[in-house]
Amino acid sequence: MSQSPVLFNTSIVPQSTLANPHLACHKCSRFRSNTSGICIRRTEQNTDCEILFVYYEPDESTFKSGQWSFMHESLCVTIAKNTLKHTQIALTGSRQCPNKSGRLVTVDNACDSHALCSSWLDNEIRSFNPSVIVPIGFKATGAVLHCAFPQYVGKGVSGGNYIGFQIPCGKYNAWICPVFSSRDNEDVGLLQQTHRGEMPTPAQPFVYLYINQHMERVLELVDKRPFSHAGFDPTPSLGDFEIVMSPNALSEIFDKWCSEAEYAAFDYECNCLNPESVGARVLTASVAFGDENGNILKTIAFSFTDKNYDDVWRKFLRSDIRKIGGNIKFEERWGLVYFNQPTNNWYWDVCVAGHIQDATPGNAGVKHLCFVHFGVGGYDKDVEPFLKTRHLYGLNELEKKLKRDALLTYNAIDSIMTLKLMYKQKEELEIADNWDRMALWRFGSKPKSKKKVPVNAPVEPLDKMSFYCAVADLSDDW
Repeated sequence: MSQSPVLFNTSIVPQSTLANPHLACHKCSRFRSNTSGICIRRTEQNTDCEILFVYYEPDESTFKSGQWSFMHESLCVTIAKNTLKHTQIALTGSRQCPNKSGRLVTVDNACDSHALCSSWLDNEIRSFNPSVIVPIGFKATGAVLHCAFPQYVGKGVSGGNYIGFQIPCGKYNAWICPVFSSRDNEDVGLLQQTHRGEMPTPAQPFVYLYINQHMERVLELVDKRPFSHAGFDPTPSLGDFEIVMSPNALSEIFDKWCSEAEYAAFDYECNCLNPESVGARVLTASVAFGDENGNILKTIAFSFTDKNYDDVWRKFLRSDIRKIGGNIKFEERWGLVYFNQPTNNWYWDVCVAGHIQDATPGNAGVKHLCFVHFGVGGYDKDVEPFLKTRHLYGLNELEKKLKRDALLTYNAIDSIMTLKLMYKQKEELEIADNWDRMALWRFGSKPKSKKKVPVNAPVEPLDKMSFYCAVADLSDDW
């Protein structure tokens, strides 16, 4: 690949403190100093743009050499320039907080905190008002996401787990679409480590392949805002669910919606992870009912304050409605051990589907999936401190120190987001419910007649050969 043109004139790099008078906050050792910092190139002052690219500030040795190679035009910018008008593209950068001596370094004493400079970057993003924000590289991604979601993404967090996603951001009403940096050795090196043994070196051509694929999705989002207005919070709130106060009311709800709805996503909140622990209890549960068109019909949450709730809940677990969860081995285990009732008709596990879509470790949890797909993150900030425990039997402090309404809200949001994730995953994986999954267990081979088998017909056990024949015969129909 030929050398790309430099985005920033090297002659102004040493004077970038003059080019950007808001270089640093008053807590920074570079404040009112001659230390070089990032300089900004705008298309037009105070003009909206469609795509804002965000670089990350290089180290001081790069400034001194005058060769700002990190700021050479990245492949993603070139792709955007070939598609959009010049006025639709803008460039800016995040900044690396220096160490105590005021020097920008990349060794062990470097400080990658984004917190102190986040207000500056926040103002930059607001002034451009882009519909798409493209952080280039791991560090720029961490800085932008901390600025956009400070309640979820901590300061100094690397953004490697978010590369390639299109994250809807309610704060800016924009899509945040992180990409690999084609010039960043850290990105390339980590990519090689992730795929060690599978990818030949150098990894640069593979980085170009990923960037091209990611930018195709980015360009589809230009001028398509994710929400109705900036400052929108997509996190479900108290108005999106009902707190049920009695077992009789809960039983009526289950009688109604288990027959009318198509799906039920549910979640437990417990005082420990293991139902076999001494003193283990299910504190609350929530259920989100949905139809086949992707609508959430009804969401409820309730506390297990007496044993009458247990009886009603067993009735729900035995019902035929398709059930959905996140990491369902947790709910199945508590149903078997604590309620002495296996869960009937499991349909979907959003964590398993997440692994199918992205096999990268750490990218299939419910919280991560909610964040990258819906821009919902940080709703567990009030609950997380009480989940940790030092108790002999692993008991946490949810019941003792957290208000019940806060726990019910957290529980209900989990169920709502689990159901929404199922809808989105089915759409992306192109899963259609056009076959009878129970047919495999009712027939040893394809039936000769078209006579419909009753739902309560006894299921005869299959030997191994009959089972394989059944799979082979039914596969023709699928």
